[in-house]
Amino acid sequence: MIRKLLLSTLALSFSSVVLQASVETSYAIEQINKLVLQKRVKEALALAEDMYSQNSKDSKLAQTYAKLLFWDNQVDKAYSIINASGDRESKLYKQISVAKNIKDIKSTDSADKKIEKIEKLDSFAKSDYDVLWNKMKAYIAKKEFNKALSVAQELERLYPKSIEAKESVARLYFWTKQYRESLAKYNSLEKLGKKSYKKEIVKLENALEPKKVKKVKYAKKRVVKKRKVVKRRVKKSHIVKKKPKKIFVTNDDLQYEVMSSAKEQTKKEYMVGIGYDYFRFSDKRYTDNTKYIEATLPIGGFTLYNRIDDTHRYGLHDIQYSAELYPTMPKPWWGYLSLSFTPSADFYSKYSIGWHQYYDIGSWEFGLGYNYAKYSAIHTNTLIALYTYYFNDNLYFTQTGFYVTSNKSWAISNRLDYKVAPHHKYYISYVRSDSYESDDQISIILRDDVTVDKFQAGCEVPINENYYIGGNVGYEKFDVPTKNYNRKELNIFVRYYW
Repeated sequence: MIRKLLLSTLALSFSSVVLQASVETSYAIEQINKLVLQKRVKEALALAEDMYSQNSKDSKLAQTYAKLLFWDNQVDKAYSIINASGDRESKLYKQISVAKNIKDIKSTDSADKKIEKIEKLDSFAKSDYDVLWNKMKAYIAKKEFNKALSVAQELERLYPKSIEAKESVARLYFWTKQYRESLAKYNSLEKLGKKSYKKEIVKLENALEPKKVKKVKYAKKRVVKKRKVVKRRVKKSHIVKKKPKKIFVTNDDLQYEVMSSAKEQTKKEYMVGIGYDYFRFSDKRYTDNTKYIEATLPIGGFTLYNRIDDTHRYGLHDIQYSAELYPTMPKPWWGYLSLSFTPSADFYSKYSIGWHQYYDIGSWEFGLGYNYAKYSAIHTNTLIALYTYYFNDNLYFTQTGFYVTSNKSWAISNRLDYKVAPHHKYYISYVRSDSYESDDQISIILRDDVTVDKFQAGCEVPINENYYIGGNVGYEKFDVPTKNYNRKELNIFVRYYW
């Protein structure tokens, strides 16, 4: 009898504890929701984390905590919480699961591995917009345009209001040489009035025009000998085949984003960054350094790049303000105006101005430039010429020549870049010059009896979606008639894109 009474008392106590914990959890969830409504999300997240550490088995609390983590972009942690709760049929689980999958897919460099990961996803995840978009880009990276077109068509079917999806279908029709279908799609996009596609339509009509001319001529010349007619038809067909394959490839075309040799102008994008350069000479004459801030600002049809350099060099100190202005130009041209100003300049130029013009043609890019710089006692005129060859969409080589008319000094720069994504890249370079710093836009010319060999390697890699870190290491060898010495360089920077 006493034993039964004890067991009954224990059961009642346990139920009371469970009930109290449930009440506390419900009250906590209510308080968390109030904080969210007041837009105090960080406080709500802290409270949810504290409550979850005390009662991780409560499914409602787990969902609330996972949702807040998801809002805070802590996707991996949110997924681990919602997955541990066992609730895999809820809308929240599907949202977090898809977000985690997309994050994993984007972090994968190989197109084959991206496709492999996508194929292993659940059916609800495979139909997500971002998943389909990444699958299409992966096929484009592999040059499998027909498969990419199928994915783009599925994307358009599931998301009929997406202009991006319709544009992708139009481009891929063109890349698969289905010109009439591409023209029809661009005409339908033009009717929507969201954006003008007149250039694409005109170029496609021109691409199809030879076929119309061919039929007319053939009809009018029926009395002419067949041999002559056939000859003309073959000639026109040859002209059609010689049409450029990448008529519509622009800087924001999926995997065909063409990165300029100076700055990336793939889309209207803001950027701020800070950096630090450190230089040390082998004979310990100087320890040079530069601290700088930089920013990119789209303004109307222009993009403005700004930079402020705070430099200690040769035991002197200068602060230089520089800018590059990129106007919108008709394809395949692009260029920019460069300006700089240095108050009370000791070694930088007092001011400089230059223009740089580039032209893309197939896998090649050619450029010419001119830079005028005014120093305390002299002024310099620098002529610049370059070419870039694109081995594929990721790997390209640039060679640039600089020539200073005043002292006939020169420099040749050779650089090989590998671009994983617009801001994720690696490079190596080698510069040969016959005057010190003549490869650096003629910042200052100290002497013209120095032969300089400069080696450099650098990169820019993502920390997350918006933050990137990068830098380079360099080695310069100075061959002087009296003696040789070298200079080592270390640079590091952080950038934020949005």
